[in-house]
Amino acid sequence: MPTRRTFFIALLLVSLVSLLAAVSAIAAEPAPASAYLNASFSRLAGYTFPEINEDDPIKLAKLYDAQIPADIKALDGKKTVISGFMLPVKVNKGVVTEMLLMKDQTSCCYGATPGLNDFVIVRLPEGKGKLMVDTPIFVYGTLKVGAVVENGFLAGVYQLDGESMKL
Repeated sequence: MPTRRTFFIALLLVSLVSLLAAVSAIAAEPAPASAYLNASFSRLAGYTFPEINEDDPIKLAKLYDAQIPADIKALDGKKTVISGFMLPVKVNKGVVTEMLLMKDQTSCCYGATPGLNDFVIVRLPEGKGKLMVDTPIFVYGTLKVGAVVENGFLAGVYQLDGESMKL
């Protein structure tokens, strides 16, 4: 029967593998194609939001928008490439049409709640979203910066109209 020590060593190894994957994703970032700006998570997630107590989602969105740094807001509407980890949200016949592009795997699989700027909501055209989980990917498209309110809830602060993706 496995001991507690064996369990903790296994847990440590899983965490180490996740950390190495995240580091390799950052280190493996190729120079973006000339038409795309590199909007890495080190930049997008490089600031924190203060806690805001507001029940009205529209007012909340405006308060969060005011907290986004000017250099990040300058990326709004620009063609960008972002590297991260896929968390599929909508899959149609094995093809991903909507996903969250996560800063790292610890934000999705191991229970850590991601910050609003630790992920990007990505919508992909039909046929462009190959299912690629547990590996860093590069997604190309037009970035939208600003609070995203869906069904009366603040869903995030980044959206990407995806054009293509690759390993």
